Amino acid sequence: MTKRYDKLARHYVNIGNRFANDEEVIAFLKERTKRIPADQLELGVLRA
Repeated sequence: MTKRYDKLARHYVNIGNRFANDEEVIAFLKERTKRIPADQLELGVLRA
């Protein structure tokens, strides 16, 4: 990942106008692409 959230945000399809601007899309994308810590993984499945 090259962390070009600005470029991703420009191409994001905002269905239902969920986001008001690119900054909101960027915040959403950063949250969704966070690394999952290894201690929370078990055979590739997130533990509850």
